[in-house]
Amino acid sequence: MELLDGHTLQDYISQIGPVSFDRTKKPIIEMLHGLNAAHTVGVIHRDLKPSNVIITKGKNARVKIIDFGISAYLENEKHIKLTKTGEHFAGGSYSDPVLIHDNALRDIRSDLYSVGAIWYYLLVGQSPTGVDPKRILLESGNATEFQSEIVFKCLANKPQDRYQSCEELLSILNQSNITPSPQGVFPKRITEITRGEIFELLERSSYLYYGKLECITFLSRLYDLKGMLSNDPRMKTFEEEIYQHKVANDDYIYEWVFQDKRLGLRVGNDEVLLKFICEVFHPAVRSEKINWNSTREKINDQLKIDGYELYESEKISGRSVYSYRYCI
Repeated sequence: MELLDGHTLQDYISQIGPVSFDRTKKPIIEMLHGLNAAHTVGVIHRDLKPSNVIITKGKNARVKIIDFGISAYLENEKHIKLTKTGEHFAGGSYSDPVLIHDNALRDIRSDLYSVGAIWYYLLVGQSPTGVDPKRILLESGNATEFQSEIVFKCLANKPQDRYQSCEELLSILNQSNITPSPQGVFPKRITEITRGEIFELLERSSYLYYGKLECITFLSRLYDLKGMLSNDPRMKTFEEEIYQHKVANDDYIYEWVFQDKRLGLRVGNDEVLLKFICEVFHPAVRSEKINWNSTREKINDQLKIDGYELYESEKISGRSVYSYRYCI
C-alpha cells in the first residue's frame, strides 16, 4: 500500500475550524475524481467520512480516500458481492440513511450522499444532523444560499433527487464561478429530447461560435480549464490538452464540446447548458457568418417547452447579450 504522510480531514477541521465554500472546492473535487475512478470500475466505498480522507503533506498536497473495508462491487454480470449475505452495515452520521434500511444496497449515489455530509462538515464543523441543518449552514457564513443548495442536493433523502454521478457534480464545481443566476436557482427541467434538439441545432451551424480557433478563450469564460484534469496521460490540465490540439493544427471536430463529459453539457444540470448557450450568443464569441438570430430563436422555442427562455439582458456595441430565466 502507498505510504501516506498527512492528516485526515477530521484532524484538519479540528485544528483550524470550519472553512469557506471556496476553500472546500479543491478537496471535494479531488475526492470526486477518486470516487469516480472507483465507480468507473464498479466499486462503491459506502463508508466515507472525514477520518477516511487524508490530505498529504507538502506543497503538492493531494487528497486520498482510504479504508475501503466495507466497499462493494456494483451488482452486474461481471462482479459478485464482496460482502457476505447477512452482512451488517457500519452506518454513521456521514452514511446514506437508505443503507440503514437496506445494508446490501449498492448505489453510487450513496457515496455522493457521504460527499455532501463531509462537505457540510468542512463548512460547519459538524455532521448534517439535528434540527434545521440548512439554517445552521447559512448562519455559519461559509456558504451562500445557492452554494448550500449544491451541498444539500447531495444530501437529498431520495437517491433520485441527488446528483446521479460524480461527473455531474464535477461539471458544476469546475465552472469558474459558482454563483446563482439573477433569477435564482432553477430545478432540472430540460429533457433529453430538448437537449438533443438543441445540440442538433448547434451542431448544424458548424461555425456558430469560434470554437475551433478560440476554444480555450471561449471555454475559459465558463470553466476552470487549468483546474480540470486532462484525459491524455502526457498532459496535466484540460487547458494544456486543448492547446496541444491547437498547436498541432488538429483541433477537435466542432461537436467535441457536446460529447466531452468534463464539460457536463450532456449530463450536467440545466444551468451548465443554459450558460453555455448564452455564451455562444455573446457578441464577443458568436460568428457573424451565419444567421445566428434564427438559430437562437429555434433554440429558444425548444427551451420554452421545458420552461426556460433566453432574453436580451443588455447590449454591447449595439448587439444583444442574452441571459436566461425560468418562465413557468
